[in-house]
Amino acid sequence: LDFVPTGSAMQQQTLTDAGFESSKYTTSYRCLNINHAGKTEETGLFLGNANFRKAVSYAIDRTALCASVMTSEYEGWPASADVEKAQEYLNAALDELGKTADEIPTFELLCYESQGSIDVLAAVQDMLKKNLGIETTINSQTIQVMVSNATSGDYDFWYGGNGLEIPDALTSFLSGYTSAMQSALRGYSNEEYDKLYDEAVASPTIEERKANYFEVEKFFCDNTLNLILGWTDGGFQYKSGYTGFYNTVETDFTYLDFAE
Repeated sequence: LDFVPTGSAMQQQTLTDAGFESSKYTTSYRCLNINHAGKTEETGLFLGNANFRKAVSYAIDRTALCASVMTSEYEGWPASADVEKAQEYLNAALDELGKTADEIPTFELLCYESQGSIDVLAAVQDMLKKNLGIETTINSQTIQVMVSNATSGDYDFWYGGNGLEIPDALTSFLSGYTSAMQSALRGYSNEEYDKLYDEAVASPTIEERKANYFEVEKFFCDNTLNLILGWTDGGFQYKSGYTGFYNTVETDFTYLDFAE
């Protein structure tokens, strides 16, 4: 054995004890995707409100998620729950919607029927109940049913992932929120976002693209278009003495050096 993708903790320890070295990289976002149109008209009323989405984001303790049920390294915003901020945004949302707290509907959390996914959503469920009084139900499904429900908009929140792209997420993840790509999956459309996105894509230089891309990111975060919970790590373990190779999602051995 020379190279192997990072596996379970036990496998990693076995290889480390045998003298293998490790290389890590970030592979994807882990998201609690939001259906802005909602599974029902009632839930869509709340999910279409930016302050309500912010309230949910501030109610989620990403540090606690990482420590308890998400074992990969990650960064997210805010890292820890801010209950006071969450309540402020919830009150603002209720004012804008002309609703009271007891009129907030029960939301559905959709996921794949793996224990890991269910554990993550159980933790989120507890945080939303404890920090905002929001009730949710977990709907775990086979991969086929889960994907069908998600793409048809038959969900409120959906636990899934989005792969990282080079040089940025404009042509993949972020494009899904444009009016041109509007679908039941996201249920979102906004002219200001479209304008910022189009300006970023049309940037004539990489410097301008970076600056315009940042404006898209700021809009994305300020309006909480999605709830990014963390990043997923991947990696390889390899024999000592191998150098020069490069790996992200795939490994490039073009410049591999090794010593007998």
